[in-house]
Amino acid sequence: MKELNQIHLQILQMIFEVYDKHYLKDSTFKSERFLMPLIELIETDLNAYVSRDPAAKNHQYVLDSYLTFKAVLWYRVAHTLLTLDASFITVARMISENAKSFSGIEIHPAAKFGIGLVIDHGTGIVIGETSIVGNYAYLLNGVVLGANGIADNRAGYQRHPMIGDFFECAANVKILGAVSIGNYVKVGADCRIDYDLDDNSISYCKAIVETYRDYDSVKIDSISSLTKEQVDIAGRNLKVIDECVWVNDNQEEIIVPFEQTNLGGITVLLKGFITKFNWVSVILKRKGRVIVRASLSL
Repeated sequence: MKELNQIHLQILQMIFEVYDKHYLKDSTFKSERFLMPLIELIETDLNAYVSRDPAAKNHQYVLDSYLTFKAVLWYRVAHTLLTLDASFITVARMISENAKSFSGIEIHPAAKFGIGLVIDHGTGIVIGETSIVGNYAYLLNGVVLGANGIADNRAGYQRHPMIGDFFECAANVKILGAVSIGNYVKVGADCRIDYDLDDNSISYCKAIVETYRDYDSVKIDSISSLTKEQVDIAGRNLKVIDECVWVNDNQEEIIVPFEQTNLGGITVLLKGFITKFNWVSVILKRKGRVIVRASLSL
């Protein structure tokens, strides 16, 4: 095997730890042809940790102390085994299950991630079997890339999200179904996404919502920004809304168009208005009376 530096040697030692724990004695797994691409792939993940996570002091610090990085490394080994030979599905799944036990991170070995994967904090992450994620993804804790159904989902079909490069996902986000997420997409904390997102989209669900007592039946579950020109408001009984008003930075009320959605919400279209702001306030009215007032962080 070609000469390895200290970082490569430690990565190799961590790979052999996975082998030893799962009785992988086949000489194929220890050949240079098999190991070198795997080491180089894991090194791109390590470099991404150091360059993108401000808490990652240096390469050695991550190697010695980050269980999230260890979980990514174990996923890389499991996925590489499965790619080599589908008959290794059982041992690959064992590696995945054991990684979950020490890290709280569950990545199905058949899920596909590009280079430079970073998982930050990590606990509660679940990545489904048919998930496809591009290069340089950055995921926080509680992220689920799951299916739309619960039991009896059809095997052999795309059930999970397909996501592009440079995806950034904050804590406790659920992305469900075979949705298509573009490149350079950012999703803020606590969002539930079951629809496609275009390149460069931003989806945040942090909102301050006030529902007036006369219309208690109108409830807002979440407000998210697909782009800075389009805001989705999901909730209950929003069909009673007959006017949507945007309050701009000068506190001027401007009536904006909106569309009913099939999910019990509305989409507010801000296209054509000034959208250079950090917060947008939206007022929903019925017969001229305010029934919901919400502020959304963009």
